[in-house]
Amino acid sequence: MGEHGLFGTGGYGVIGRSAGNGPPQIGGLSAQCDPLFTDFFYASDRPLYSPPPLPFTERGMSSMNQYGGHSLDIGSIGNGQQFRFSQNYHHLNHSCDSTVMSSNSRSDVELAPTYPDTKLMPYDIFDANRNAYSLDVSAVYQMIERYAKDKLGCKYLQDNLPPAGPRRDAVFAVLMRQPDSFESLAFDVFANFYAQKLVESAKSADQVAWIRTSIVSKIPDICYNRYSCRVVQKSLEVLPESDKLALLSKIMEHDVVTMAVDQNANHIVQKIVEKFKPAEWKLMLNSVTSHDGSFFRIMESKYGCRVMQLTVDTLSKQLANKITFCEVQTVLVPLMEKIFTHCERLSSNEFANYVIQHTLQMPNLGDYRNRIIEQCLLRNLLSLSQEKFASHVVEKALAYAPPQLRFAMLEELFDGYLPDVETGKDCLDVLLFHQYGNYVVQRMLTACIDVLKGPRSAVSASDLASYRKWTGRLTDQISENVGHLSRYSSGKKIIQLLQDYVK
Repeated sequence: MGEHGLFGTGGYGVIGRSAGNGPPQIGGLSAQCDPLFTDFFYASDRPLYSPPPLPFTERGMSSMNQYGGHSLDIGSIGNGQQFRFSQNYHHLNHSCDSTVMSSNSRSDVELAPTYPDTKLMPYDIFDANRNAYSLDVSAVYQMIERYAKDKLGCKYLQDNLPPAGPRRDAVFAVLMRQPDSFESLAFDVFANFYAQKLVESAKSADQVAWIRTSIVSKIPDICYNRYSCRVVQKSLEVLPESDKLALLSKIMEHDVVTMAVDQNANHIVQKIVEKFKPAEWKLMLNSVTSHDGSFFRIMESKYGCRVMQLTVDTLSKQLANKITFCEVQTVLVPLMEKIFTHCERLSSNEFANYVIQHTLQMPNLGDYRNRIIEQCLLRNLLSLSQEKFASHVVEKALAYAPPQLRFAMLEELFDGYLPDVETGKDCLDVLLFHQYGNYVVQRMLTACIDVLKGPRSAVSASDLASYRKWTGRLTDQISENVGHLSRYSSGKKIIQLLQDYVK
């Protein structure tokens, strides 16, 4: 290997410390390295090191430095220079600064400038006596995987992955020789980032096939792991189209509903919806809409509802494309029909209500929005407005409904319910002081004010008279209960809305 270290160039070895032009000294022994590794990392000429643990008592000479800490000489790094660590005891994170100094000088004043951006190497390359382990060929083949599973080593490997060419091919060649090496990287808390880097860097057919085969062999387990699911997502983003379709096909052989409700695998299902054409994941959605159990399981799940929101959002955007309109409709219609059938239950659910809200506000889903309001919300507004989750759906409907349906909703809330026989309270009395209904009242007041402040041509004379009447009723009701309403933050908002309108 000449004067180069295993992972570096120039006079400094990353692991060993080269003493002249001979092979690097690692733990006092020469490193017998496979030629394949020679210089395939293009590290900078700055020394790369791993700081020894405290206290510094086992090796070297300890002394105070100008930072109020201690420094430790750990031996020659070649060309008559010493490699020294300085430890500042005041830093809780045990941060160290590297210095290079003459072997004839021990004065901290004479230290050479530090390298603040020097990359640290993993602690485990040193034994108990802080000597770097000697390496043989078999150890060298394990080096990439070993470093990738270290926090600092993984960062170093990512930063120094060679550009496209023989050196990068050498990295892939070494990993491809080792059984399950890619899977081992993908499942690790740190190494998964290096695995993602490899996915992005794979160019040759052999490299891509190795990644695809490694992932396919571990589906579905690789989808459920917190770390490896990120690698699958990256693969679905950047691999060639044919390989992405192969991954998709394998994923869809398994229980996609279970994946969609899993805290990790749901991100993979979302990536499929985001990156593939609707026709390519139509069967996946059919498995959801064809069975009530699967449908409710995913819609009423904390993670599954996110998948369904993205599905609605994606299909809505693609409806605007005339080329894909018919294709999207074949996927969208079964989903919307299922939502219409169970709209009231979904609106009242902790998580499914978000899917209903999302549908109401999508600009290209106006027909479906109107059906939800007509078939699900109207004639149920008073009861839904008093529910914790359904009240959000009512608010969203008032905000996004077309003028005719907004008028129908307000007409029901103001005039559609008879006062209670015993208490004499009407719908407005009930909602104004209800913990959830008061938010609907805020939206009702906002809707009335928007119409009265808007252009007169946008509403008929009869409707305009109704809006004035409703606003007057709200004004009287709020004015009579200012003292009571002002005790609550939600009540203060209603008062403020009215005051802003009067001004």
